[in-house]
Amino acid sequence: MKPLNIVYSVIFLLSILSSTCYGHRKYKIGLLIPRHGYLSTFGWTTSVGAITMAIETIERDKILPPQSLSVVWRDTKGDPVNGAGMAVKLKYTEDVDVIIGPPFSHVNIPVGYLTAFWNLPHITWVATDPTLADKSVFNTLIRTMGPFNKVGMFLVQFFRIFKWKRAGMYSGTSGFCSFAGGGVRKQFEENNLTVTEDIMFIEETLTDSIMDFHLKKLSRDSRIIMLCTARAQLRKIMLRAYSMGMCKGNFVFLALYSFPKAFYTDPTDKKEESMPLWYGNDTDDETAKQAFQVVFDVTLASINTKQLEGFLELVPQKLTEAPWNSTEAVDLGLSGSRHSPYLFDAVYLYAILLNKSMALNISHRDGKQLLYLAKKTEFSGMSGKVEFDDNGDRDPFYWVWDYTSPTGIPRIIAVGSASPLYGQKAISFLWKPKWKTANGKPPPDIPVCGFDDELCPVDESIKNTIILGSLGALLTVIAASTIMRDLSHENINLFIGSCVDPPNLCVLFAYCSKGSLQDILENDDIKLDWTFKQSLLSDLVNGMAYIHSSSLVSHGRMKSSNCVVDSRWVLKITDYGPSALLHVQFNSRDSEEQGKFKALLWTAPEILRMHEPPSRGTQEGDVYSFGIILHEIAFRHGPFPVERMIPKDIVGRVRNGESVPFRPLRFRDTDVEPSITNLMEMCWAENPNQRPDFNGIKTYLRNHNKDTVGNIMDIILKRMERYAINLEDLVEQRTQALLEEKKKTDRLLYQLLPRSVAERLKVGETVYPEVFESVTIFFSDIVGFTTLSALSTPMQVVDLLNELYTLFDDVIAQHDVYKVETIGDAYMVASGLPHRNGDLHAGQIADMSLNIVSSILTFRIHHMPDRQLQVRIGIHTGPVCAGVVGLTMPRYCVFGDTVNTASRMESSGKGLRIHISESTRDALMKIGGYVVSLRGETPIKGKGTMTTYWMNGKVGFSKRLPDPEKIDEIEEILPMNNKV
Repeated sequence: MKPLNIVYSVIFLLSILSSTCYGHRKYKIGLLIPRHGYLSTFGWTTSVGAITMAIETIERDKILPPQSLSVVWRDTKGDPVNGAGMAVKLKYTEDVDVIIGPPFSHVNIPVGYLTAFWNLPHITWVATDPTLADKSVFNTLIRTMGPFNKVGMFLVQFFRIFKWKRAGMYSGTSGFCSFAGGGVRKQFEENNLTVTEDIMFIEETLTDSIMDFHLKKLSRDSRIIMLCTARAQLRKIMLRAYSMGMCKGNFVFLALYSFPKAFYTDPTDKKEESMPLWYGNDTDDETAKQAFQVVFDVTLASINTKQLEGFLELVPQKLTEAPWNSTEAVDLGLSGSRHSPYLFDAVYLYAILLNKSMALNISHRDGKQLLYLAKKTEFSGMSGKVEFDDNGDRDPFYWVWDYTSPTGIPRIIAVGSASPLYGQKAISFLWKPKWKTANGKPPPDIPVCGFDDELCPVDESIKNTIILGSLGALLTVIAASTIMRDLSHENINLFIGSCVDPPNLCVLFAYCSKGSLQDILENDDIKLDWTFKQSLLSDLVNGMAYIHSSSLVSHGRMKSSNCVVDSRWVLKITDYGPSALLHVQFNSRDSEEQGKFKALLWTAPEILRMHEPPSRGTQEGDVYSFGIILHEIAFRHGPFPVERMIPKDIVGRVRNGESVPFRPLRFRDTDVEPSITNLMEMCWAENPNQRPDFNGIKTYLRNHNKDTVGNIMDIILKRMERYAINLEDLVEQRTQALLEEKKKTDRLLYQLLPRSVAERLKVGETVYPEVFESVTIFFSDIVGFTTLSALSTPMQVVDLLNELYTLFDDVIAQHDVYKVETIGDAYMVASGLPHRNGDLHAGQIADMSLNIVSSILTFRIHHMPDRQLQVRIGIHTGPVCAGVVGLTMPRYCVFGDTVNTASRMESSGKGLRIHISESTRDALMKIGGYVVSLRGETPIKGKGTMTTYWMNGKVGFSKRLPDPEKIDEIEEILPMNNKV
């Protein structure tokens, strides 16, 4: 017998003995899952039947006694807020022993916070965000499906075998691809591998022209291309790659993280079951089969395909049984979801961990301990071999498939793990890969001569050709500079010159101090009325009309950031010129992908669709760009003010040419004339021939702005006047805000320190410790606070103390006293400091104490309304020393034996009684009017025996006080209906 089997047999016998000793216990599973939708992945309808099958298997394998497990579930609706709320209900309403789920990483994260706080076992089957691997936070979470960053670790091992160090990434925006892509990028960076291009696309908008553009871009610096997308899009991409000559052997494509063959199928569609990825049942199948000969398909490993298919077919049948009792899946002809095997494994794993915890006498509700046990657990599950890493995450196994057989049927050529153990090989090849290269060897990740032939020597004749070509390019640049230098117009930014010496390649224009139009529009502190906006529009139209009538013909890069404003608030157009001069700027700006798409927000749709757009654009394209800028000026909300849409998605929708063209929103702003919105729509018309030219736009604006009068100097003076008023208002607002913040700061400071001390600190004076010859110190605490806390929740204790000390604070506000501090249920007050008040301090503390005792008699504990709260009060009079202590969090502290004695007066007193020392009694007698009785010789800790007194009242004090003769009969916490 294998050692591992012996261990499991011993654990099983111990678990039987444990169940015999302690009785047959039932364990309740709390399941979190979306009730509706997600049929192909992890929805309730196509998943929960797997739990029934798992429980049956657990009982058949005798891991737990029959009927040990029961299930309750709650609907997360796929929402993190709802998921967290349902987790709380499972915990406190159903008292579950474990939470399984929910699927979706973003729903799992708040649930993981809660289970970590509760230390409750938490197992999930689909939550692949690498964030959840942080066990300093999610310290009870176990995942039966490996996180997506593992595929990156596997690919690093795969690349090392073939000595590849660089690759391009081409992936869709779906959730699993975004996580998988992130995992690949992270692992490549950590292992000194390079992702040369990282292109993401929207699956719904993927057209042939877009794919051609992306693949051409990838081919410029990549020979190994990693693909991550849905099956249909993967086939389309490979067909386009084949048409571009990329499937002849010099490129390798890695299709990442498809599910095993039995998982390819959507449960609602059985037409393509078990078909190869190239199969589309159309006339392109033969071409696609040829294209896929350069594809390696990297998938999760699974169990025997037939066994898995049988499991998926049985899941809907189990949905008809208790506790689900639903025929929905059977009625719709569905099969199990692709993730349901991982749900099966989650329940099966929990049973194994329960078995181990009983044998080892570990609490089955100790989530951290169960996570530790999971690290040492492995079994053959419904999704394949199940092992866990040190984070309690499934350590997945991968299969690598190829399609080089004559029939195109995929075969597994390699198997491996992301993290090989015990010196095992990371990847083992079952078959030698068949390469389509001329020598039958793996293609290099960099061509022999480099991507631009930079690695191959050039003979002299070629050098001469290059020199002549360079001279020709230089002459072209000089000619372009001449054209730009000859341009002269008030609304065209002055061209200064250009630098063509590498690496300092640049074009120089005149500096405009107000910045770009985009900067001005985004600055809310700059107020623009319509007169101001009309002036800017007029400048822009005049400048573009001049460019279109010049030898430049068109601009090609019109956007609000290419319109600058000088010190006289005159708009000037910049970044114009021939492509020979500006190609450096085209290539250097917006180098990051998101920046590239943001720069295209002003580009006309017909230009976005071109494979090789004109270097200087078109006049119609400039008019479209003007329409977008007009929208920016009119509404000041940016070029495309659409929430939750990134520039890449916006550009895709504009390029696609939808039935209703996608354009910026027209806000219902009363300040914007209908004539302006009509002009916008004319300028960004889908058909370029329907757009007006700039001479027509100039006429249109002149006809619709006839009320605009005054010369340019009048307008400038008015602008400057408004600008000055705006600045004055702004300064006044900022000053007022500063004063308000100062008041808040002062209020906070006065709460931390006495006002006189705070004022001295504010002016920079040193506050020295000070001796006070005679002050009176008050201490109080709650009688039986420990018992009261044990009977209350933490929040109830906090609410009680907050209400009680709010009451105390209201009382002390009526007397000349200073609250020194509160620590837990202890409350310390002093009178006679920091302001000396002669001999009145004892009377102020005595009056305050009587008011506090009177108030306590009517104080109610909300969660214990039938209980009487009692406080114990001690007072002593004598000398103290006081001063500010600390720098980081300064406190005004009081020191001296008087403080200690007052504290002892309180601790040796009784509930609802005011215990005073002899010095306090003498001070009160000097004032007169107080009712004091002798308590006698009282042992005081640290002081020996002292003569102490009870203060029972004051002449003329009309509020209710406890009866001194009956107060000794009252226990620490009495019902409110007991008379005092």
